Amino acid sequence: MGEQAADGLSMTDAEIAAHDDQRDIGESGWSSLRALYAEEFEGTVLDAGGGTGIYASALDAAGLDVVLADVDERMLAAARGRDMPAHRVVQADVTALPFADASFDGAHVAHVLHVVEDWRRAISEVARVVRPGGTVLVALGGTNQPGPVLEEISARVDEEVGGTETITRGQASGLNGPEEADHAFALSGMDVVAVRRIEGVQRRALGQLIDRMLVNPYRSTASRAVRAQAAERMSTWALDRFGSLARVIDVPVGIDYRIYRRRT
Repeated sequence: MGEQAADGLSMTDAEIAAHDDQRDIGESGWSSLRALYAEEFEGTVLDAGGGTGIYASALDAAGLDVVLADVDERMLAAARGRDMPAHRVVQADVTALPFADASFDGAHVAHVLHVVEDWRRAISEVARVVRPGGTVLVALGGTNQPGPVLEEISARVDEEVGGTETITRGQASGLNGPEEADHAFALSGMDVVAVRRIEGVQRRALGQLIDRMLVNPYRSTASRAVRAQAAERMSTWALDRFGSLARVIDVPVGIDYRIYRRRT
């Protein structure tokens, strides 16, 4: 789901690319995800807070009729660039969806609710637009499962840019706990019926990982200027520590989906 960068400006193309790269779950992961979508969904599915359409593309590849809704026009432009039909890409806030009650067979909400301040309202809206008996797949939080090398790089990036902090009110008060999610969905007429984990692997050069962390506007309140200045220091450190920025490592990634069903 779209948010403003730390500078208060719309996300740049580089920031959007870093956002999508972080969401990549590798070939095996995408294959497993498409299979999950085909198993759990049918008919028309709303990708609520779907951003650039990275998951909408997988939903489409699973044979589903997808409508993507997001508040950020820059991200929606990227979604249209994936050849999604214009009428299937809608600018809308997940807390005020412009769709009729029970107008979708299911909904997909991935990595969204942790940046939505009024996440209870968002859950109520998603449940409202799903028909009785319909399914909602919800992924809380991010995808990376860092190993020792990635953890070391991440800690150094945090040190160089002044530490990690939340950058929006949504991230300060958004949803991260599954118990709260289950309770809010239950109040909206939906029950959790299963939890499924999708696992994959990213293969990335160290230089790519460092660049992605520095560009990522969700990581820190640091301005773009501060992050740009940190890039040179990070390169010097990484070359000294690892010998080459071209060294490729495997980064385990995973998505935990909570599966909810609308009561009939």
